[in-house]
Amino acid sequence: MKVLPGLLTVLFLTFLMSVFGQTFASNNFTINIEIRFPDNIFFDSSPDLENDFAAEIVFEAPNGMRMLFPSHSLINSFSVSNPGHYRVFVDVFYKSKRYFTGNGETYVGWDKPDSFLVVNLKPITSKLLITFKMDQKSEYFKGKVIYLENVISKELTTFSQLNEEEPINLELLPSNYEIGIAKNDGSLTKLVNYPMALQPGEFSAIMMKVDTKKNSIILEKNVARLSKVISFDSEAKRICFELEGDFKLSKDVKVVGYEKSNWANVLYPGVKNLIVEFSGDRISRILSFENDFPKRVRVLVSSRINSVGGMVSNKFSDLLIELNGIYDLYSGVGNNLVRLLSLVGNRKVMLYKNNDFVYIETESGIFGPFIDGTRFYLKSKNSDSYVLLVQRSRNKYYGDFEILATTQGGFYLINDVEIEQYLYSVVSSEMPSTYHLEALKAQAVVARTYVIDKILSDRRYTKIGANIDDSINFQAYNTQKTNEKAVSAVKLTSGELMLYNSKPASTFYYAVSGGVNFDVKDVFKMSVPYLKSKINGTNMASIYFLDDEQSILNFLKNWDRQSLSEIGFVEVENGFFRWKVEFSPQELYERLSNLKVKSVSMKNSQSTRDNTRTLLYSVLDLSKKLDEKYWSNNPVIVENTDLKIEEAEILSLREEQGINCLQYSKNNAPVEVTEEGVTEEDKENEEKITDIYISKRTNGRYVEELTVETADSIYKLSEADVRKLFDISGKKITLLNGIQRDDFSSFPSKFYSIDVIRDSELNINSVVIYGGGFGHGIGLSQVAANAFAKKYGWTYQQILEYFYSGTKLIKVY
Repeated sequence: MKVLPGLLTVLFLTFLMSVFGQTFASNNFTINIEIRFPDNIFFDSSPDLENDFAAEIVFEAPNGMRMLFPSHSLINSFSVSNPGHYRVFVDVFYKSKRYFTGNGETYVGWDKPDSFLVVNLKPITSKLLITFKMDQKSEYFKGKVIYLENVISKELTTFSQLNEEEPINLELLPSNYEIGIAKNDGSLTKLVNYPMALQPGEFSAIMMKVDTKKNSIILEKNVARLSKVISFDSEAKRICFELEGDFKLSKDVKVVGYEKSNWANVLYPGVKNLIVEFSGDRISRILSFENDFPKRVRVLVSSRINSVGGMVSNKFSDLLIELNGIYDLYSGVGNNLVRLLSLVGNRKVMLYKNNDFVYIETESGIFGPFIDGTRFYLKSKNSDSYVLLVQRSRNKYYGDFEILATTQGGFYLINDVEIEQYLYSVVSSEMPSTYHLEALKAQAVVARTYVIDKILSDRRYTKIGANIDDSINFQAYNTQKTNEKAVSAVKLTSGELMLYNSKPASTFYYAVSGGVNFDVKDVFKMSVPYLKSKINGTNMASIYFLDDEQSILNFLKNWDRQSLSEIGFVEVENGFFRWKVEFSPQELYERLSNLKVKSVSMKNSQSTRDNTRTLLYSVLDLSKKLDEKYWSNNPVIVENTDLKIEEAEILSLREEQGINCLQYSKNNAPVEVTEEGVTEEDKENEEKITDIYISKRTNGRYVEELTVETADSIYKLSEADVRKLFDISGKKITLLNGIQRDDFSSFPSKFYSIDVIRDSELNINSVVIYGGGFGHGIGLSQVAANAFAKKYGWTYQQILEYFYSGTKLIKVY
């Protein structure tokens, strides 16, 4: 053992003009560099500088040109030709490993032809992570300490108060060490020890595993127990842990027991107690993790939400937080969590950016600057502590908070809260307190199952570190004040989930149907056996209808609440059970022209509705079956088929119904056709919509395609173009209860049909969309759940069985 000696003999390497160019071509100016090692650096043997050490000196000239020079000397002299500022970078290697680094800047010019620069070297440190795992509460560490001894320098460090929740993150000088457990009896009696050599710039992990049965401890190298996943990036293969910081992952990292799944589909922000295996500084294998149903959720809080609960922005430009209770404020710096201060009582905290740095201002002073990417933590010390967000509302937020200063500007805010506490607000926000308690209990179970399913399956916010957000993208959270009836519903169903094949069911829900539930495949492109299309009501087993477009239209045009209620539709008291909105053919044609949709074919003289039965009666009597007997007793016209229908019969129908379904002129005379096949009436119909209808639905009656016909073209519109064609921003939509709304930009639901209103000359006067329901139409209808409970006395178990038939209600915690 020997301390590194002082300055050694200069061994300068001559630089050839032909190699280094004009920058170092002549001896106009001289730069002298002294390399200085830090004091008290110990090695395992006396180093031979000329043979064991090698320095790499990089010069950056004023013109940006860089040159690298090897050296074995502590003092070097360089001749340069150009005046200006030079930057110098030095790396020193010992036995082929980079042990030291340093840099500096100097100036030479005609006023200063010689300069002397001292580059102070800093050691390349090693990182050591010590973690603990106990199979149960143990008294093993009582009266004992962890010790770490540098074998070369004999420097001894001890750590006490050890438990699973306190990992030890160390940054050490490269050397040989001994780590172990000792009895703290004054003489520090060593009980367990393990030798290890820490190389410069390398990472090492030691997990101390306590066997409480044998009352002994095992030291496992390259293994660690990590606290809680905060966020991860599956593309960059990085995971951030709350107490241990960031770690990279190996290319083919696997989770034991889930080898066929990608690790990013198994883990989620908030999962705890990971036992991992390292290869170097990368996680190479995940051995286990806490895989019980989660009891906490991480909610990304929106900075702004619109009137219907949709997210407008999820990033705060700055934050003003009012704390009530007891909180500890931490900052995540490197691989350590640093406690900044404790906040007690009613206190305010402001976070803002200034000159690309982050500052925290409290009554105790200003903390900072912090760099972008820093994560801050507000940890509540008791269950009664809560936060108010000045920019959002006066609603109370419980649990912990995490604040991420983004590199794109602004802050993300995440509320880490117990699921049951989260549900108090969700049920209050999603269902009115006037609803029946059994409906609220059903909502609580559905919302609990929904959030746990999303935690386990949804990965859209993993980079930020959230499971879900607080908008109607998921579930409305803290948009309304918490009410006692909702809290009671959550408590009475505590820990209950709907399970299917032992996993959380997909418990979609929405406000109100128009009498029909959609198939989940129609909306979310997934197949779920318990979320199929069905008639939504009571006593529906004997009713068969809605099997063609006209019957759907007639059903949606039926606004007779009494008849619908008698049949068994339980939602008729809600205004959104029926709605309608009207368009002019001119505005639809103008929108069609702007969509840039190509026509699929040229239109012939006949309509292109393929074999569509047109029912010539006003409103269906839904208490009757639509069987062949019913059809035979009602006038029907079939267009564009091979069936031969006598002209006189059709004329008779025309006179009876006031509709002309064949090509007759205005005076009922045959149409005069020119040699080119174009009539005067055709010319009048140019640049007009001549027909518009739904040409394709899914099996669950979801509108899949719309056809628009003009005088000379046919257009097939996909779902995205249909939304643009039927944009209702600023238009009045009329509800079943007579209320008119103008605050929608799209239809309240996807259950609708089209009624084309024509004049006596068959020109389109208007296009009326008749629809029913509010929401996506999948799973539980909240209005129906309330009606089932209030009118029919259903329990929440019966309500859940009705909407999610085939699932099981299980108490999981």
